[in-house]
Amino acid sequence: MGSDADELNGSDVENDDDVMEDADPNRLIFQKTVWTLQKLPYSAEIEEQADEHFRVIKTGFAHSVLLKDIRRGMLHYCTELDRYISLHSYRFTKEDHIALLRLLAPFIKKGEIYRDVRVMIRTMTTLLKKRDCLTRNDITFDWRPIYELYEEVAYGNLEEDGVFLMPEGFKDDITKFIRVVREFWPLEATQHILDEFRPLLCPWDEAMLKGMKMLQMFLPTVMTREEHAEFGAGLWFEEVWHHFVSIQSNSLVEPYQVHLFTRVSRDCPGLIDWSDKLNLMFSKLMRSLRLGRGLGFNQTFPVQNATVWLVYMLGVEKEAQSYLTRLMVLTESFLHPSNYGAHSSHLLNLLYRLVNEMVSRIKRERSGKPQPVVPDHLKITDEALNEFVVSLLPCVKLAIFTKVKQEYISYIIKNLAVLAPKIVIPAILEIVYPALETVTEPHRLTQSLSCLFVALIPMLREEAASGERTRKAEIVVLLTALLPAIDPNDIKKTLLCFQVFGIMVNTVPLVDCSEAVHLRDDLTEDEKEVCSATANFEGLVCGIMDKIMGLLDWGANGASSCGHGSLAKNSHKFNIEEHVLHDGVRMVYKGIVMNSSTEIYMLATDRLYQFVSESLYDSHVVASTVSEMISLTVRARPEISFHRFLALISKKLHEAITPDSYEEEKVNFTITYWLSLASGLFRVQAPFILAHAEEVKAIVRLILPIKCSIGINFACKTLQRVLRSVTLCYQDVDRVALANYDKPLDQHLPIRSWAARLDRKAYDTAGRWFVPTAESIGFAREILDEHLTKCLEKISDPAALSKQELFHEMLVILSSMQGASFSLPAFNSPIVRVNHMPTFIEVYPVVTRPAGTPELTAPTGTVRGQVLAAMERLLPFLLTVRESEVKTMAAFISILSNLVFSRGSDRTKLQQIISTHRIARLMMGDRLYGTSGYIKALAEESINVAHQNRVQLVSTYHLTEEHKRIIDILAKISISSYAENRRPAQSVLSRVLREFPYSFTLVMDDILALLAPDAQTPHAQMKGALYMLIDGKRLALVLRQNWEIAAKVWPTLVRMKHSERPSIIRLLEIAQNTIVDSFESYRIQELTPDPSVDALALALLESGKEGKHAAKFGAPDATMRKEAEEYMRAQNDLNKRSYDSLVQELLASTVDCSLHWRHTDLAQVFLSILIRRDAEVNPDCIRLFLRLCIHDSLKTRKMGIAYVGAWLRINKPLAIKRDLQPQFIEENRGPGAKWPIQYGVRKDNMCMQYDANSLPSNASEWESFPFVGKMHWAFYAWPAHLKTYAPVAEQAPINRPYEELSEIEQFVVDTLRDPAFALRFRELFSIEEKKGEDKFNVVTFSFFLGVFRSYNDQLLPVFIEHLEALVAKDEAGATKLATEMLAGIVNGSKMWKFEKVENMWKWLAPFLTRVLSNLKDNAQRNWGTAIAAICGSSESRMLQPLIDLLFELTLRPSENCFMTSARLFLLQSALCQFEWRCLQLWNRLSPYLMAQLAQPYSNIRDRVASSLVTLTWFDLPAMTNDPEIPAEFHPYRVDAVFDAFDGLLGDVWEEARRGESSDSVVGSAAPSASASAASLCSMNGGDTEGKKTGRLALKSLTQFIYTYGAQTLGETSLRILNYMPLLAHFSFDQGDDELRNGCASTLKDFVSSIFVVSGNAEAVCGLFEKCLSAGYSWKVRMVLINEISTLVFSNSYAFDAHRERVGRLIASQMADERLEVRESAAAAVSLFIHSGYLPVTEAFIAEFIAAVASDSLTLRHSGVLGLCSIVQAFPYSVPPFMPDILAFLCRHGREKEPIKETIKKALAEFKRTHQDCWHEHKEAFTEDQLVQLTDFLVSPNYYV
Repeated sequence: MGSDADELNGSDVENDDDVMEDADPNRLIFQKTVWTLQKLPYSAEIEEQADEHFRVIKTGFAHSVLLKDIRRGMLHYCTELDRYISLHSYRFTKEDHIALLRLLAPFIKKGEIYRDVRVMIRTMTTLLKKRDCLTRNDITFDWRPIYELYEEVAYGNLEEDGVFLMPEGFKDDITKFIRVVREFWPLEATQHILDEFRPLLCPWDEAMLKGMKMLQMFLPTVMTREEHAEFGAGLWFEEVWHHFVSIQSNSLVEPYQVHLFTRVSRDCPGLIDWSDKLNLMFSKLMRSLRLGRGLGFNQTFPVQNATVWLVYMLGVEKEAQSYLTRLMVLTESFLHPSNYGAHSSHLLNLLYRLVNEMVSRIKRERSGKPQPVVPDHLKITDEALNEFVVSLLPCVKLAIFTKVKQEYISYIIKNLAVLAPKIVIPAILEIVYPALETVTEPHRLTQSLSCLFVALIPMLREEAASGERTRKAEIVVLLTALLPAIDPNDIKKTLLCFQVFGIMVNTVPLVDCSEAVHLRDDLTEDEKEVCSATANFEGLVCGIMDKIMGLLDWGANGASSCGHGSLAKNSHKFNIEEHVLHDGVRMVYKGIVMNSSTEIYMLATDRLYQFVSESLYDSHVVASTVSEMISLTVRARPEISFHRFLALISKKLHEAITPDSYEEEKVNFTITYWLSLASGLFRVQAPFILAHAEEVKAIVRLILPIKCSIGINFACKTLQRVLRSVTLCYQDVDRVALANYDKPLDQHLPIRSWAARLDRKAYDTAGRWFVPTAESIGFAREILDEHLTKCLEKISDPAALSKQELFHEMLVILSSMQGASFSLPAFNSPIVRVNHMPTFIEVYPVVTRPAGTPELTAPTGTVRGQVLAAMERLLPFLLTVRESEVKTMAAFISILSNLVFSRGSDRTKLQQIISTHRIARLMMGDRLYGTSGYIKALAEESINVAHQNRVQLVSTYHLTEEHKRIIDILAKISISSYAENRRPAQSVLSRVLREFPYSFTLVMDDILALLAPDAQTPHAQMKGALYMLIDGKRLALVLRQNWEIAAKVWPTLVRMKHSERPSIIRLLEIAQNTIVDSFESYRIQELTPDPSVDALALALLESGKEGKHAAKFGAPDATMRKEAEEYMRAQNDLNKRSYDSLVQELLASTVDCSLHWRHTDLAQVFLSILIRRDAEVNPDCIRLFLRLCIHDSLKTRKMGIAYVGAWLRINKPLAIKRDLQPQFIEENRGPGAKWPIQYGVRKDNMCMQYDANSLPSNASEWESFPFVGKMHWAFYAWPAHLKTYAPVAEQAPINRPYEELSEIEQFVVDTLRDPAFALRFRELFSIEEKKGEDKFNVVTFSFFLGVFRSYNDQLLPVFIEHLEALVAKDEAGATKLATEMLAGIVNGSKMWKFEKVENMWKWLAPFLTRVLSNLKDNAQRNWGTAIAAICGSSESRMLQPLIDLLFELTLRPSENCFMTSARLFLLQSALCQFEWRCLQLWNRLSPYLMAQLAQPYSNIRDRVASSLVTLTWFDLPAMTNDPEIPAEFHPYRVDAVFDAFDGLLGDVWEEARRGESSDSVVGSAAPSASASAASLCSMNGGDTEGKKTGRLALKSLTQFIYTYGAQTLGETSLRILNYMPLLAHFSFDQGDDELRNGCASTLKDFVSSIFVVSGNAEAVCGLFEKCLSAGYSWKVRMVLINEISTLVFSNSYAFDAHRERVGRLIASQMADERLEVRESAAAAVSLFIHSGYLPVTEAFIAEFIAAVASDSLTLRHSGVLGLCSIVQAFPYSVPPFMPDILAFLCRHGREKEPIKETIKKALAEFKRTHQDCWHEHKEAFTEDQLVQLTDFLVSPNYYV
């Protein structure tokens, strides 16, 4: 992630850039305000309403707390505050800001209702995410409650246990909250956080992941340098860096560490000196890019965070840029399109992140915002910024033509152009011009255009320095050249052309300024050139208009394959080609008419008028596009064009519409075409409609009587547009700007405003808004009186209307309401209370117009009320007579939706506006400047978005009588017989019920009555009722968090009449899945907040008491508080009764034989999710689900055992815990410890180690022994309080006798003892679900664990019988169940008394010995899992009998290799769980393992190798082991393992030195893991015993190295590299496939990709020299060179200081006697040169040239190879020295082989890689050199 703040951006409507500080010093100082709201014509009303709204919010929060109304009142006002912020930003004072946070903070803790906590967390996140509003000096928060909440949610396993279901995304919400709140911890919190999480840092335990993640999440980093030294990074940085360096392989915590480094680098630049750390960082970064094959094992690096880290180093660390430049040079060729591979996406992601973070940094440093402050000397300079851009540019230019992540390229180019336009723009034009020369290479041109498109704004804003010129003048020429690229046959290219033209014409005033050169004397040379270029604007616009008309003609006449629709179709959805045509033409034409002088405007308008008057097309897309063009034309200059087009369209309509047209069922497309154009015409401003009122009315009268469904749709659209124009509040075009374009050039020079940034504060919109007037409202009323009233009268007698006539009237009503909705008053009847709550609620309609604006009223009531009354009267007729007329019903439903929600806009329209605005911001916005960098067009769109956002908001908290009537109507239609009627009605109803809180209670009883078991409900109505209950996903009615409702709905679903119809069955399944998947646990008894919070509520009421944001009311009085208390008490009682009733109803249904099995199953499922921690489980539920454990259905059995297991966990006897008091704690090992901390095996943590001499051996010792189950404790540091189980002697509740059990517990025990139940249980659970695929089941294991944890050994005899019976079966299912039972028994016995444990092991030890001695292949995995489960949950010292048993089995001779391997596997599974605390046991096992290194059986060797890796896993160099501790407690050293191998490899080393192996080269494969009893047979019969042993040991070694590389944590032992010659030699062995494949894969996958740090580079170089000079065979040398080159390449930063040494070593091999070795060395040298590791100097070239002059053919060939390696190192460029080298090679191209062939191949490859850009490359050659090259490369032709 680039920045924590990046993940917390606001909505599309409101973000960081849309707010601004209040500049008026006389006004109340608010945190932030929204600048767009200040530009609205009703800004004063907005401020007044905002002040009142915030007063209500403050008071509401306080009253909610004081009245204990958290569940309803508090959440309501959280929602209101979020709404207030989305509308007005942080328009409140700092005092109120702090008071709100202080009030909310106490509720963010565990134990609260998580749904409520989530709402409050989101509100607090919103309040805190603006860093420049508050600091730590203003407010601090306690980190611990937030940590405890996160720990319970993230690590509490609540959902996994099935006993608590959390809200979706709750964990992510807490994570986001922590990101913003951690900067408000007290300074002292850092040490406390370290004390809390340091004890978790055990490298082998998953607690390390948790600990490092918590440190990354909770450590604050926003501090000053002085604060960091004492309270911040000074306490932890060196420690975290130590772990970052010491755990270099397979580190799972590296992302968290890098994130921490990123944060401290970003939040306090310059605090850390990174200079000595750059080498390591860039090595890891390079390896993460997947270049070549040096990938390594788990060598991942979080590039997303590392790029932030890197970007904030630039300009601070002097060497950082040089490292980055080198990385870019190294990766450049990998981005060439011909080198596409797995690395491509990684490289593009790196470039994208680097550029993105650099823009973020520049914006932060230059924005002037206060938090956190960046000192001036640490801000990046322009020189450093240019260097950064220059280093990335070559890679970016190649990436332009990539095949992956093409969406990244435009983003990268745009931001680079913003950062350094003078560098980037020329580079882009260098790509664009050649692409324009031929438009027949579409990919090249489209990619070039996409770059030009995003760079146009920076290009237009480029400023010329003294003596320089910009590229602005080229733009007109460039666009003229681009016109031929508009090609309807290539839609992508056409789209890009439209985008380029759209940017141009919308940001550049289209005014001919060429005369300014003669009129003004203040022009620079650059301005003169630009002015001259504008003379071509007229020709450019003519060309664009010609192309547009051509496209329209093509679109209408089907000149392409696009499936355009005819106007004869009722509706038509545009395809992609039509969208491009419509939207592209609109964007370009809008700029032409809205941003041009009158002269150019007339040029375009005349062309359009001519086209319209002469053309007629039967095409939706053409009609729609032309309509848009007419709309833009008349809106731009209505005084010129409106009357002109009005006269034309009126004339055409009167000609087309005849009296017969009104009766035709299908009108001619001519009418629909002109109607479509008319709808666009009437988007003109209201004054011009009013000026032509009679003509407009005449057109409306002319078109509305049309009966044809297609025609009336277009006619109604026209009516709607007329009404909207006169009743809406909207912006007019900028008349001042248009007037300026026509001013003399000596008064106004438009070229100086090209893409100009708008001054928001000076920008004045006064006079640009149309607000409905009495005249416009009067006109609208006349329209409605004439048409709407008539329609309402007609539908009062619907029987007299035909189907088409009724539909016609409904459409007219709908269009009238949609068109006039902005000015129609809302319903004004009394409020219907559907929810009684103590806290007051006051919500006001959002103000959307200035005070006093007239409205469209009715003589009596409201227009909405009149329409609703008419709909109510019409409904019975429709449902009884015309129910099948689905179009009419759809219009009816739309009218109801309009009555509730429409205020002139709706969410769909708003989303379209926002989407358009977002695209415009991406196209024309500027991330560096935000809204302050907006051009005027973007600013206007932002203001419009702000207005539209307010318009679509409907105050829905207050439900009126009319709303209730509408809900009733929708509910009736929702159960219609026709699905086409039900679906839209249900959709609208669902939205209404969501918008009006608790309104669902109005319809719930009616819905449930339809589903009652005795109701005779038709199938369709039943479906409709079910749909109403389940629609809405997580907001569905069946999921409402109300126990009273749940007690009605769930039993109704269970008991509804059974139906075999598939649709009903499917709906019931959806209902079940909806509840099971989305149900969130909520409380039965609501919690009362801590009384201390009351003081914070009173403080909120007092804050700002004298200002305009004073609380609206005072504190509630005693009477109100008492009423609230009684209300909450009654509510809790109701919840408890409802919950108990729900459980009883479901229980009764589960045993009701009259119910179908599906309904019974549904009852069981519902009952299973009602198990709770805060309510006693009904004993009958336990009896039921225990019986279900032996049900015939597998699904039911699983549900039963899961339920009982969850109940056992909830009701288990609580174990007593105590603080463990260690005998002593060494200095600097406990709380408050300071780095460095010596961690490892120490005297103070020896009490945690398994020590065979100090184990408890009798009852007294056992029951007083301090067992510690968690393996990580005390390894690193001691916690302040180490809570662990009290000694067994204190655990009386866990060792209860049968008599002390409760009745239901005795029932469980008796049932499990029942022989019939036990037999049935064993038989059913031992059945395999999937043959051969069943695995150890954690749920079943958990059940058995709960049984023995709760009832100790009371059921042990029964389960002994079970186990004996199960192991007697030779079945996989029986074995699996046995392992689950055994694991549950042993884990459940952890706190049994000694005699019980002793008795258990007396039986269990011989039982396990017998079973594990006869283990089958199919049982190994499950037994291994069981033993791991036992040991992973217990202390090693508790399990001495098991450990001794496993050791005895392992060390006992076995009759076959499988048993030997399996027993070792089981022992390894056990010991791995004990981690560092069983070192004595591992050392005890080591002699056995060392004796098995030369095992002849493959499976034993593999298991031994794996065990050896685990044995040495604890050998971390960074660990400090106390030398005074006995050696048996020290980790086994990996060097000791290599010493053991070395003792067995003598003969094979000698064999390798003599080169004894087959000469055939074979490929590599992964090491074989299969058992091979005949591996010795593959050896030659004459092999000595030493050779046989050595080869077997070598096989073990390859497996050990391979596994070691995949699992080791520390730095890889460099001793592995000593085996490279040996592995290389046997990778060619033909006598043993297993040995050959093992050696080859180990070399390929691990050895060559080892991570080498700088400190070891010199030793590695010495090892390279030793290997290559030891006289091995040529094959070995060839492989070694390849592997060395890969190793150096993947660690090139580490080998920086040894470039010459490595280079000379490899170059010396080019003189080898073997050709293959020489070629491998040349390839390695070429790789080093290509990657920038080896520089090409004159001396370097001279050495090779000198070698070519040698008398020795080998030396001459080595020189030629060296020169060829230089040539091949530059596949896509021609450096200055290249032509001379190529000419030299050409002169020697006729020498004898192998020189001739080498030169031929090299030059042929040069030709292949350079031919695409040869017209550029050949400029670097002289004529003679070109002739030489041509003569050599071109074969002669012979003619007769």
